[in-house]
Amino acid sequence: MASKGEVLVSCMLKNTGDVKGAEVVQLYVRDKISSVTTPVKALKGFSKVELNPGESRKVTLVLKKDDLKLWNAAMDFVLEPGDFEVFVGASVENIRLKGTFKVE
Repeated sequence: MASKGEVLVSCMLKNTGDVKGAEVVQLYVRDKISSVTTPVKALKGFSKVELNPGESRKVTLVLKKDDLKLWNAAMDFVLEPGDFEVFVGASVENIRLKGTFKVE
């Protein structure tokens, strides 16, 4: 359960191989329109998950309000309203899930 000012991002992870393995699930965010330049995909969280062969597990990462803030032109650390994209994957170049949400 998320507390106020948090977004929970969940995905299912499955080991389809024949041996025990580990995967690092990474969470990236993009502020679609901001008053200053921001990264196209900024890493905001990750979790290393070990799975036995054939095992599946729900992985949940927490995106906090401060994770969405930026330093504006006046050098204030602020959360600007608008649309955000969220990405989940094994790396920034291996994105497997995408979603959007709005901050008002």
